[in-house]
Amino acid sequence: MLLVRLRLIWLLRTRQRPVWLLGLLLLMWLLRTRQRPVRLLWLLVWLLRTRQRLLVRLRLMWLLRT
Repeated sequence: MLLVRLRLIWLLRTRQRPVWLLGLLLLMWLLRTRQRPVRLLWLLVWLLRTRQRLLVRLRLMWLLRT
């Protein structure tokens, strides 16, 4: 729980909220369903790889809306 709290505090300080909140929700869902740690690590690696792509897509969508 300490890591989750630290992650939340770090989330609030950074501007990458949408992607990390999505990742945090997935992480908490995996912890609730008690999946294997390997799958959790794989998910984190995938989030780190696709974070930049998602940020670019979110920025493009935001620019198209305004």
